Amino acid sequence: MKKIVIPILMLCINSTFASENNGSSRFTPSDLSISLSSGLLLNSKAKELVYMDDQSKASELTWDTNSANIINAEINWQIHPKFSFNARGWSTLSKNSSVMNNYDWMSETDRDLLTDWSHHDRTPLNFANEFDFNVNINLLDTPHYKLGTLLGYQQNRYSWSAMGGSYYYSEQDDDGDYVEGSALSNVGEFDPNEKLIGYKQKFKMPYIGIYNKFEYNNFELNTTLKYSRWVNASDRDNHYLRDTTFDTKASNGRYYGAIVNAGYNIRPNTKLFTEYAWNQYKHVTTDLVMMENQTNEISSSKDGGGISNKSQSVSLGIAYTF
Repeated sequence: MKKIVIPILMLCINSTFASENNGSSRFTPSDLSISLSSGLLLNSKAKELVYMDDQSKASELTWDTNSANIINAEINWQIHPKFSFNARGWSTLSKNSSVMNNYDWMSETDRDLLTDWSHHDRTPLNFANEFDFNVNINLLDTPHYKLGTLLGYQQNRYSWSAMGGSYYYSEQDDDGDYVEGSALSNVGEFDPNEKLIGYKQKFKMPYIGIYNKFEYNNFELNTTLKYSRWVNASDRDNHYLRDTTFDTKASNGRYYGAIVNAGYNIRPNTKLFTEYAWNQYKHVTTDLVMMENQTNEISSSKDGGGISNKSQSVSLGIAYTF
């Protein structure tokens, strides 16, 4: 996809500046705008999965975050009336509370039987962030309405740590295999201060999109839709009690995103706005690599894992045009 996007960008740039040389449109201070906002990551739900050889589900971990404080920043450079560059991003400000649940299906005779479950209320979201760079190309520009296309690149990163919690485990034989009939029978609590699992997700991708802008008097409404089928997804799971690390990767994931921004111009160069953003990285099957850290023994499984993430945020801020 990168080999496709780069020539398209170069074609757009060349045609834009060719027309600029003929008609003359030069950069002025009014071509640059900066916005800052603060808000909440309303919720984020991440999943990691492990599959058996027959592709039945062996394990699923869900990481749920609600109401994490974030800060947003955006710079828009209107290089040409039909062509602009945009850089935006957000980041959490501190660690935030999350919840993790770990489910296992270990029975060989009943693959639908939940055999093990652990629940972890003390699961801080260590950090989460997003970086988005895109080129906007105007297709339609009227006094009250704009329509354009986007070519961009985006990254999202998340990190959690599961602490303490409770468990409902099954019994295991001397070989570590599930003992039939013992599902969820071993009940107990972990040390509340013990770090059990550390988990990170990373998504990076080129994307395409469309945007609309409606203006009426001092009011403004902007909508953006984004899509990618070229997501590079990866994660790392550190099981500290087992001293085992799981790494997974995939390069064929799908992404859908939407942004709605509504603003009011209190001055000609100053706008107050509110924004809602929604992201979804669809479930994608990944190749799994497992390392036993004490022995450095490595095993791998093609299509042995899975990863997904969806989130939504809301923010309130101010934009200033120079």
